[in-house]
Amino acid sequence: MNVPIHHKIVQLLKRPPYPRSLLVDIHSYCNASCRICPYSQLSKVNPMGFMSWELYTRIIDDYKRLTDRYDFTGVLAYCQMGEPFILKDIAIWVKYAMDKGIRIYFNTNASLLSPSIVDSLAGIGFTGFFNISFHGINRQTYENTMHLDYDATINNIDYLLTKFPPSRIRINAVSFCWEPDEEDKLRSFWQSRNVTVIVDQALSRAGLVKELRKVSKGRIAGCRTERPLYEMVIAFNGDVLLCCHDMAREVVLGNLNLSTIEDVWNGERFVNILREIYNDRDLPSDFICKRCEESDEYWSARRIIKRFIPAHILRVIKKTKKDGEWLAIKIKDL
Repeated sequence: MNVPIHHKIVQLLKRPPYPRSLLVDIHSYCNASCRICPYSQLSKVNPMGFMSWELYTRIIDDYKRLTDRYDFTGVLAYCQMGEPFILKDIAIWVKYAMDKGIRIYFNTNASLLSPSIVDSLAGIGFTGFFNISFHGINRQTYENTMHLDYDATINNIDYLLTKFPPSRIRINAVSFCWEPDEEDKLRSFWQSRNVTVIVDQALSRAGLVKELRKVSKGRIAGCRTERPLYEMVIAFNGDVLLCCHDMAREVVLGNLNLSTIEDVWNGERFVNILREIYNDRDLPSDFICKRCEESDEYWSARRIIKRFIPAHILRVIKKTKKDGEWLAIKIKDL
């Protein structure tokens, strides 16, 4: 079933009958205990485990069929909740997807990105990207936020830079309990290594991060990032989740042990939930998107202004916005 989803207000917004990218947890474990992430508490209540090789290859093969049928370049990211380099043989997993023509990037804290793993990735000709979480350049700030070894991680990244160009590495820093000059120092440190830095504000993960203020919205009109319109999030056991912020697995849309990517993506449950999110009339007050900083409030100035912008101007704005996103840059440059 091919069902485009149209935003009631931004009329040019359409959802293709396939996900442009997959965010896959090949396992659900992380070695960090970041104060801005609910992993520590969720790991005690969520199902935990490693994805089977059989399920992984099934997902990759299924995605390859979609990329061939619809003639697009697939993108695969590891991981949503887990730290990918807990898997010491991850190069084997990466090569399987690379051989299918799928482009890859890692979300990692780099503390386990040892020289041997870096060498194994270089050995298979890895051409993807490393998106590294590094939340502060002051040692005390970093270790207090992430509870990882500062020197070991710096050493890992420095070794990574001897094997891969800085253009394929990005530092993703979240501002949390920073001193006034922390951002300037952080940017200066990484710019001396020619590494791009992105600084974001901490998000509550739909109210799961206890140290951050909870969000409660009334009627909403979609997602500002539009992730559910292009990205499929897959847990280690094959469950498909609404988005990367659904770390508590509140909205499970299907399971890839039982269904294909296309069947879940275009399935009645996924389609109906998206319709409700983008034209909120029936969502319960505690629905995850209403607790998320990245959802768009129905009566927000942003949405109302968009309503009156001509479609041809919106297309230019949308293209400019996407060209500035790192995912778009990766797709273009890989």
